[in-house]
Amino acid sequence: MSKVELETLEQLGRSWHEKVWLTADSKEAAREVLGLVNETLQAFRPNTFKVYTVFHAHDPYVRTAGLRSGSYFAIVDWAATQPDGGIAAAAEVFACLDTKELKDLSIPMAALVVIACFAEVGRGYAGDLHQFFLWIQSIKDCGDVATAKVLWRSVNQTFPASLTYKADQADFVPDF
Repeated sequence: MSKVELETLEQLGRSWHEKVWLTADSKEAAREVLGLVNETLQAFRPNTFKVYTVFHAHDPYVRTAGLRSGSYFAIVDWAATQPDGGIAAAAEVFACLDTKELKDLSIPMAALVVIACFAEVGRGYAGDLHQFFLWIQSIKDCGDVATAKVLWRSVNQTFPASLTYKADQADFVPDF
């Protein structure tokens, strides 16, 4: 996933956020953006991704062929259980900031990138992308299997967009 692909997914996420997430009656806009996203993902990595909505018409869901679950916990658990603690997996994601293409990533890491760069941006977490790549870089650069495993499993503390609605609401305390 080259930098161009990352920027394209982020732009599609911003489009989703503007046309669907922030709009009350957005069914037509959702169909339009979903069409563009799925067409783009098909071009980037054929027959791997399908983006659609499930429970909420404004909330994009990324389905990945070859993964039983596309949850953050399933993906980070896969990475953390690699023999090197997921250091190489983090390195391949980080390489996306340069020239590595989506089609060249492992399926779990490709799913992680699509979720972070499209779905989370679409949900309003564009500002967290920098934090996402800092987290990935910290894993890539840690040099220690045990530390890498801990860092992968710190996803909720390090990348707030990874929290589910239920988890996010559990510790919410209004500041007024």
